[in-house]
Amino acid sequence: MNKDEIKGAVKDVAGKAQREVGKLTGSEEQQVKGGLKQAEEMQAEAKAALEQYQHQLAEARHEAARIREQAKEQGVTIIQEMREQAQAESHRIAEQARVQIQAERQQVLAQLRTEIGDLSTQLASRIVGESLEDEARQRRVVERFLADLEERQPVGDRS
Repeated sequence: MNKDEIKGAVKDVAGKAQREVGKLTGSEEQQVKGGLKQAEEMQAEAKAALEQYQHQLAEARHEAARIREQAKEQGVTIIQEMREQAQAESHRIAEQARVQIQAERQQVLAQLRTEIGDLSTQLASRIVGESLEDEARQRRVVERFLADLEERQPVGDRS
């Protein structure tokens, strides 16, 4: 019990006692005073209960506002984290694609060199009239042919 509840209980007892005294003595005035005193005490208790309720309601509203604000902040944080994850994933995918394209480009260039070499060897054999079966000789002819091609290629076209 808090201080106000104790005071209310004491006043209630006093009012009842005064009313009972009035009944015993037959005094209507004492009975009315006792009844009024008891009614005032009950009104004070009701007022105290109302104030306590209003205080609890204000605290609950404050707590709800705090929770809403906290949830809002968490939502912003989650959205930011998701954006960062998406951006990192996007960069990872782009880098993976770049590496794959570069590898495929190198593979195509190697295949082209081989095909050009084979065609060059066949063409050179026909033109020169001698066989280029010797692998070392074949490699030198191909390399010389490719070097000539690269020299003739305009500077801006080289990759």
